[in-house]
Amino acid sequence: MFDLAFGLLYTLLVIRLLLVFFAARPETPFFRLIHDATEPFYRPFEGLFGTTTWNGWHLEWPLLVALGVYVLLHGAIRGVLSVLAR
Repeated sequence: MFDLAFGLLYTLLVIRLLLVFFAARPETPFFRLIHDATEPFYRPFEGLFGTTTWNGWHLEWPLLVALGVYVLLHGAIRGVLSVLAR
């Protein structure tokens, strides 16, 4: 269940990253759904770095940082749980 929750978070953050990358329209219901679902997890990283734009494509660096931090957090929690299970 624990891994499933982190897997869902990773999936939603990657979808948000792709929507921003391909400049999806923010007013669409799907974009709003993904944005609203990931906002509490993205907010601590918002504004940490700028967004890189080239040829109409946008790379939002804080989203990549958020993904990396949550991967590290997931691994740390799994490590602690495995030690406690011994």
